[in-house]
Amino acid sequence: MIKSTAPTRIDLAGGTLDIWPLYLRFGNPPTLNAAISLYATVELTPRNDRKIFVESKDLPCQAKFNSIASLPERHPLDLILKTLKYYKPKRGLNIVTSSEAPPGSGIGGSSALNIALHGALNAFTKKGLGKKQMLEAAMN
Repeated sequence: MIKSTAPTRIDLAGGTLDIWPLYLRFGNPPTLNAAISLYATVELTPRNDRKIFVESKDLPCQAKFNSIASLPERHPLDLILKTLKYYKPKRGLNIVTSSEAPPGSGIGGSSALNIALHGALNAFTKKGLGKKQMLEAAMN
């Protein structure tokens, strides 16, 4: 099993101006954020087939797919599915996500989940991306 965590954050100044596409429009405005001890967690477990099972404990939502090729274009678990398409794992896996931040609280729960997911899938697929490359992928 691979477990990846990332802290959520609070905005002290600059709000969400560091989030795409706002930072493009405002020319990389200064922001001040602080990580807090509420974490998003992703757990990946390999399967012996090509199926993909995804569970978000926070939504709550579960979905099962026959393979990467069968992932839909739109889905309530879009963030996870788009990241799976980016990493293209060659074998099946179970993904369970959770966040200590309340949904819709505005403290970066989905951003933290995005970072934790990239870390877990980068390790699972052995893609070998560095932190900066994973950040770029997560932003886009």
